[in-house]
Amino acid sequence: MLKNSYKISELFDRAAGSRAMLRNLLQQEGYEGLDDFRAKAQAKGRQEERRQAVLDLCEVLNIEVTSMRQAHLDRLDLPGLDQFRADLKRLRSWPA
Repeated sequence: MLKNSYKISELFDRAAGSRAMLRNLLQQEGYEGLDDFRAKAQAKGRQEERRQAVLDLCEVLNIEVTSMRQAHLDRLDLPGLDQFRADLKRLRSWPA
């Protein structure tokens, strides 16, 4: 079911129709619109960068990243990854 119906003008104006179709596709996937999609994609990118920074720090400090440790990192949000990285730097070992 579409959240937004199409306006008559969107049926005849190709650009307007494309925008309406994109809006409906994004909303079908749980996004409010293109700005929401971009914001969530950027946040996910920052989270992946932080996770990689933690993994790089583990490599430099010769800390083994087991599957359990990787699963723990995968569950952390952005602030959690930042705190975890700070703890790694301070402790120079995997935080308890």
